[in-house]
Amino acid sequence: MNSITEITKQLSLNTRLFRNVLEGISETESVKRMNEHTNHLRWIAGHLVGNRFRNSVRMGLKPAPFVQMDKYFIPDTPPPGNRPYDPALQYPELKELLHSWDLYSGPWIEAIGNSTPDQLATVLPSQLPLGNTLLDAYAFIASHEIYHIGQMSIIRRVLGHDAMSFIK
Repeated sequence: MNSITEITKQLSLNTRLFRNVLEGISETESVKRMNEHTNHLRWIAGHLVGNRFRNSVRMGLKPAPFVQMDKYFIPDTPPPGNRPYDPALQYPELKELLHSWDLYSGPWIEAIGNSTPDQLATVLPSQLPLGNTLLDAYAFIASHEIYHIGQMSIIRRVLGHDAMSFIK
């Protein structure tokens, strides 16, 4: 089994865990913050959806637009270009975010899995935490997603829900 297969397996697991961590969360709960220094579930979920959308576009895919991008990213700024949480903004509901997540995930992961060894060895213009090739970028993206899903799982527990399922 090669590295890209392992990364696509992790991204597929992240796809399922994203759905699982939000299961049973109400829209009212989704905007509760643990304190004034943390993001709520809608912000974190939208941040992850926006990243899958942006990475799909970077790969040359033509996904349906993520119309809420401006709430999560500052246009025309270098990566990562994240917009911090803003209490004045109305973030999209979880049902919209879950729909977009599902829309982007399958084609994006399939395209990653179809990357050639030469493509994966492409050196990127900037250094990432794990290196500077496209393969390194995909490994970092998988780690970035699971980091935020972990944050979401803590918020889930603070809201009084059972732990996220890893199985279903």
